[in-house]
Amino acid sequence: MALSSDRNIVTEATILAGLNLALSYENAAVDRLQKRLSESILPEVKDKLTRHLVQTRGNKNITGTNLRVDGGSVASV
Repeated sequence: MALSSDRNIVTEATILAGLNLALSYENAAVDRLQKRLSESILPEVKDKLTRHLVQTRGNKNITGTNLRVDGGSVASV
């Protein structure tokens, strides 16, 4: 029985580590998109970057929610 419990702990830790990594990717993507948006001069490019930024922020929120639900914590940024 202990072996099954150990596997669950390892699986949980792996899931939390993966979600933390995904959240760090989303945070970095938001930063990059904001920088590119501020540097862009073409309206078409700004529109596409804005849509991508909105979508990426949504992904970031979902990932953070999943992380909290699974027992992890999310640092406020």
